Amino acid sequence: MRTVLRRPDFRLLFAGLLASMTAESILLLALAIWVKDLTGSDGLAGATIFAVVAPMTLAPLVGWFVDRYPRRPFFVAANLVTAALLTPLFTVRDSGDVWLVYVVAALYGLSYIALSAALSGLIRELVPVELLAEANGVLQTVRQGLRLIGPLAGAALYAAIGGWALAGIGVAGFLAAAAVVSALPTPQPPPPT
Repeated sequence: MRTVLRRPDFRLLFAGLLASMTAESILLLALAIWVKDLTGSDGLAGATIFAVVAPMTLAPLVGWFVDRYPRRPFFVAANLVTAALLTPLFTVRDSGDVWLVYVVAALYGLSYIALSAALSGLIRELVPVELLAEANGVLQTVRQGLRLIGPLAGAALYAAIGGWALAGIGVAGFLAAAAVVSALPTPQPPPPT
């Protein structure tokens, strides 16, 4: 683990990913809690989680699409688009606006797939083959840890500061990830053999 973290390009990528993975994980449960607060319905709150995970059925198609583009520009653009797609949450006021939460949740689930697909290719571009397992191990450890802590932290933050502020934190996380990953040095092509 220490070997891959000694690489400046991987540390920079790791910092950007930490921002986007934190934003991803804190919003997951908080969107459902927000719908529950607006409607008082457990079923409608559960439908929010369904809206996030339903796009997973499109994962092969999204992966095929992502493979057609250069990884780093796609990853930066996907983070910027994800930040933009969270902005309609700032207009949610009452139960009549729950449909906005569902639309954002579905698009958010789709962006999660696209970001994951772009990330796997981006890591292969930045990290030598002999360090790929270590790099993936570091990222998976953090991702799984955030899956445990993030939704609970998001629920606590929602209770403390509300949905709009939490959406703002999510937007900031995705913008930070885009900025950090765009600052990565361009990988040098291998010399011709």
